[in-house]
Amino acid sequence: MQLNTLYAINTALAICVGILTISSIVGGIFVFRKAQKNATVQVQEQTIVALQQQIDALTHRIDNLEREKERQAHIIETIQEALKRRGILVTIDGDLVTISDGTATSSSMIRKRTPKKDAAAAVGTAKEA
Repeated sequence: MQLNTLYAINTALAICVGILTISSIVGGIFVFRKAQKNATVQVQEQTIVALQQQIDALTHRIDNLEREKERQAHIIETIQEALKRRGILVTIDGDLVTISDGTATSSSMIRKRTPKKDAAAAVGTAKEA
């Protein structure tokens, strides 16, 4: 009877060890998945913050460019008004500039200059802003 008892205890311990092993493996899988998910969420949060900073910088740059555009438009209007008072009419329609002094009219097509900066330099400037 002692042998049967030892056999029963040995079997019970083997079953317990098996259950603990399987539980440890399943638990390890869940822990690994949760850690991986947390790492993914953290990377996503950092990416969102970085992208928001870029959006803010670009928004600030757009605001500055709009103010500069308004300032330049005001300067052009001021120059046109000053020339108009002297009898010279200047009309700007896109790339076509027409100058008229009452006796003669001259029209010129003005080509826009391409900036010397390449796209990479422009992106670098946007990051600095």
